[in-house]
Amino acid sequence: MKSKKLKQVIEKIMRSQDYWNLNYYMRSMKRSQHGGVFNIKHPNMFLKYYPFSAHHFFIPNAEIPFPVLVFSRKAISYIYAANVGEEELLEYCFGINSSKAKTSYGSKMYIASCGKVITSANRTEIEHMNAVIDALEGRINFTDNFTINYDRLIYLFVLLLIEESILRINDVHEVVVNEHFEEPVDKYGLTNVTKADFKRQGFVLGNQYYLYNIFFDTSLGNPTSKTPATIDIIKNIEIDLEIRMRCDRNLAVPISKMVNTATTDFQKWRGITLNFGNFENQLINAKETIVHYDENTMHKVLVYIKRGTDHTGKIFYHLNVEQLWNPGILLNDEEIVITNYVHGTYYPESETFEHIDYSVNQYEKAVYKEKYHDSAETSGVSIGEYGNHHYKIWCVRGRNLTSRIWAELVCATLDVPFRRIFMETIDGTYIEED
Repeated sequence: MKSKKLKQVIEKIMRSQDYWNLNYYMRSMKRSQHGGVFNIKHPNMFLKYYPFSAHHFFIPNAEIPFPVLVFSRKAISYIYAANVGEEELLEYCFGINSSKAKTSYGSKMYIASCGKVITSANRTEIEHMNAVIDALEGRINFTDNFTINYDRLIYLFVLLLIEESILRINDVHEVVVNEHFEEPVDKYGLTNVTKADFKRQGFVLGNQYYLYNIFFDTSLGNPTSKTPATIDIIKNIEIDLEIRMRCDRNLAVPISKMVNTATTDFQKWRGITLNFGNFENQLINAKETIVHYDENTMHKVLVYIKRGTDHTGKIFYHLNVEQLWNPGILLNDEEIVITNYVHGTYYPESETFEHIDYSVNQYEKAVYKEKYHDSAETSGVSIGEYGNHHYKIWCVRGRNLTSRIWAELVCATLDVPFRRIFMETIDGTYIEED
């Protein structure tokens, strides 16, 4: 049971802009629950629902992320000002929430034994855990019976706030208004990162380490990869190209403070087979909209094609691929729907792409449902309707990006339920084995 003083401290912390920034950083640092592979089967997951677990930072040899260290100094000032004592913080951090007992008991007991927050002299591990239980049940107190590492206690307190009192990010607009760019950006908010050193959860540019954007899927393609599947595909392109990404200062720390929490991966990416010739006939015939769906899930993939002419007079085609979730799976309180969207410019003369980019589209739920059902005649909303937010994540540019590269990047960008649908749409096969 939290005291009035502790409740006021928590409320003050959670109202601060610095806490929003920290929450966003930790959520963008997302750690896969399944060995390095994200298996997203519901819209809006990365923005709103993907779980955060504090205990990952208290396993042996784990490091506390730099933004947590910085924010903890502010948290301490709030705690001191409110005169909240160690004992109450310990009871909060190790107390078991009865409504979440099955999930919280194991992780908190693990932190108590391995997290170096509370330690026991002259006790075995079993004796230590029995003493923790005695403290939780009120037979002894924490401060008189354990050695307390106060700094680590504050780190745990802050990380548990993020886990247990989630500060929900409501929509893409909230991310946009809080972004802060120091590197030069183009009109889409992207920075040239061609010379960056790409890693598992982020990349090094200049003297800063940036996490990948919150919407970027950092799944690995195979067990030996040192970068996400998308980056592997891009870095294996054997031509000169330009890579652009968002470099949000809210997701940056000095290189020396870089922390990695990614796990090893056991998924095997077998790749794709592609027969682009049949699909190219649809381009030439100027078929504007292609929709394929999965008869089991009723999820759809939309390929929207638009012919254009560049500044030299050459004909090209905009190829827009968007994943459309079956609105029947939406939660009742969801007011928005976020979809993954990949755009490319295809030149039939050279049979290559000039650039490929990834964005997320955000729709109001009512508009999205009309788009999905393709009921333009009655609703006025076309299946080609753009989202009310179009937020670009990355872009690659090169003279000879092949159709295979395009298809591989689309597959790596679409969420799992849509990959096979997409390959069926363009007369190819997507192969992935666990």
